Amino acid sequence: MTRNFPKIIWQTHKWDYQDLPEIYQKTTKTWQVMNPDWEYRYIPNRDMRSYLEKFNSPELLNRFDDNYDHPMGQSDIWREVVIYEYGGIWADLDSACLFPIDRVIEKHEDKEMICMPPISKFCLELDEKNNYIPISTMQHLDKINNNEECTNWISNAVFLGKKHNKISKEIFESIVNKWTFQGHSFMDIRSELYEKYPSSMSLELVCAIHDGRINDRNYSL
Repeated sequence: MTRNFPKIIWQTHKWDYQDLPEIYQKTTKTWQVMNPDWEYRYIPNRDMRSYLEKFNSPELLNRFDDNYDHPMGQSDIWREVVIYEYGGIWADLDSACLFPIDRVIEKHEDKEMICMPPISKFCLELDEKNNYIPISTMQHLDKINNNEECTNWISNAVFLGKKHNKISKEIFESIVNKWTFQGHSFMDIRSELYEKYPSSMSLELVCAIHDGRINDRNYSL
């Protein structure tokens, strides 16, 4: 376990960096401008698998390859693995850094992972295939009044972890071995791990915003 958070910023997408759409050129720049002493690593999607091969884990590569038709699923796996192995901060391209990451770390150096504040699942419920589907405000209010709590996600869009931290280790081991979590999404399982390791995780990564409106809808994964 390293004592400090490694100063590495990780991002990926299907384009080579020089070919990113203009809006993503601007968002990636916010991370670099606000954190000039951090190493910036942009890895195009086609190079993600080579990072995983070093683990000599057929199970890991099989899980990655199973998501061949779902680049977002591959990205979900890859980000968890690289933060476990190298540490640093992962940031989706539809996020922007608002002030230096070090200001957050100063207050949470004792933690192993720093995540963004939880996102409520208000007006969502699981269907029979464990996919979240929207329900009306009235329906969800009725559920709450029937003593059904409104639960939360902890986003995996932007998160900071120490190398070989125990949260990432548990996620990594579930990817390559038997899935041990109740939830099916990486946002669900991060919430479960916060319940398990509250003293090791902070939910105060407030140096950035993550907002789907940043996406240029003319582009897709």
